[in-house]
Amino acid sequence: MDEAIELYLADRCSLGRAAELAGVTRWDIQDILSQRGIPIEIDCSQSVDEMDALTKRLECKGLLCSS
Repeated sequence: MDEAIELYLADRCSLGRAAELAGVTRWDIQDILSQRGIPIEIDCSQSVDEMDALTKRLECKGLLCSS
């Protein structure tokens, strides 16, 4: 976990890759970084990717309602 976070902080890997290396989800590593007081920088394209991934997860679980 610590090694993955160090790589992320050194800009040597993305947040998603750091999560993979640590064996956790992107959401888990975001929580861990937040608990450690480490800010998360997400650019616009990453925000779109995050929303797409969340939408897919909700659809798979039948939790997303279309209006």
